[in-house]
Amino acid sequence: MNMLKKIWAEFIGTFFIIYIGCASIIINNLNRNSIDQLGIALSFAITIMVMVIIFGKISGAHFNPAVSLSFYIIGKLSLKETIFYILSQCGGGLLAGLVLSILFAKSANLGALSVNTNIIAKFDISPRTFIIITEFISSFILMFAYASTLDRNKKIKNLSFVLIGGVYFFTILLLQQIQGAGLNPIRIIIPALFTLQWKNIVFYLGGVFIGALSGGISYRFIYSK
Repeated sequence: MNMLKKIWAEFIGTFFIIYIGCASIIINNLNRNSIDQLGIALSFAITIMVMVIIFGKISGAHFNPAVSLSFYIIGKLSLKETIFYILSQCGGGLLAGLVLSILFAKSANLGALSVNTNIIAKFDISPRTFIIITEFISSFILMFAYASTLDRNKKIKNLSFVLIGGVYFFTILLLQQIQGAGLNPIRIIIPALFTLQWKNIVFYLGGVFIGALSGGISYRFIYSK
């Protein structure tokens, strides 16, 4: 029963994060006057903070396969839990993608990640390199924020939702207009699956997973006795 509660919590939390976050992006792209970059960042951040507050004590509120895998690597999650967590997260994301595709029909593709070539063309590195570096750094920091949920200091642990939401907020605010800000494999894959837009997906996923795993290993190294 305890495992079922965890699975259901991860399913619900992932659903709302993808549904509300991607819906804000779609609406922004349809009507530039309704929501701006700040609104998109707040949509993701506030939703994640609320989900962490609601489900943090039940499942740890990962809602992110890269985070769950990182917790497994550092020995804070069993293999069985990791598998069920990731499957439930994928299920929640799929349902969110289905609902978005029904509500917004052909406009649902506006929620997919995309690179603003006009901005990146002004940089000295390629779009793919930029994606990998920015996703790596963001996911590395995000994993440290999630690791704070393990902290024995109750003051820090009780502020975990602020740390996690803060990373999402500032990352999306900074990167949304440039490369879409992935941060979460579910956020990356689901829009691509429903729109069949797979360009650069492997680079987003590579940056996220390597960044989260590096963050988890670094956390264990720093705080291990």
